[in-house]
Amino acid sequence: MIMRPYIEDIVNVRGDGNCGFWVIARHLGMDEDSHVLVRNSLIIELKNHKSDYLPIYGTKRRFKLILDGLHPPTSRSGIAPVDKWLTTPDMGHIIATCYNRAVVLLTLPKIGICETYFPIRSASPLKPHSNIMCLCLIPGHFLHVLLKEDSLLPPPCKERMNHKIGEAEK
Repeated sequence: MIMRPYIEDIVNVRGDGNCGFWVIARHLGMDEDSHVLVRNSLIIELKNHKSDYLPIYGTKRRFKLILDGLHPPTSRSGIAPVDKWLTTPDMGHIIATCYNRAVVLLTLPKIGICETYFPIRSASPLKPHSNIMCLCLIPGHFLHVLLKEDSLLPPPCKERMNHKIGEAEK
C-alpha cells in the first residue's frame, strides 16, 4: 500500500456489518457500541440538509437509498445486512460535514480509489491532521487507521469541488 509509510497504527474493529460506523465512533472517542449514535447523527445531517446533498446524489431515489442505509439494522443478531453498511464514496461527504473534519478513505486499487472528503458547507480545518478521520476499506470490512503527523493525504474527491457551498467555497 502506497500510504503505509504515513500510517501510525491500524485498529481492527468488530466485523458484523457495522464496522464503518464503529470506526467513526471509535475515532470520536466513543465506544464501538455507539455506532447507533453515529448513524443517528448522520441521518440528522442528511435530513436537515437534503437540498445540499441532492445535487451530489443526483436523484431522490439515490438520496433515499443512502438515507435508508443509515438507519440501524433491526435484526436481533446485531449483524447488519449489506444494505445497512457504510458505503463510500456515498457517505464520505456526510461524515466529513457532520463531524467537520477531513475523512480519508484508504482502499486497495481493486476495490476503489483512495480519496479525501472535506466538509461541503464549512472551510477545511486549520489544523487538518488533528481533524483527520481515516477509514481503511478492505474487502467487506473497515479498519480504523491513525495517520502520522504531516502525512500526505489522498486527493480530494471530485464531488466536493462541484458541490461545496458557504464557507467551503472560500
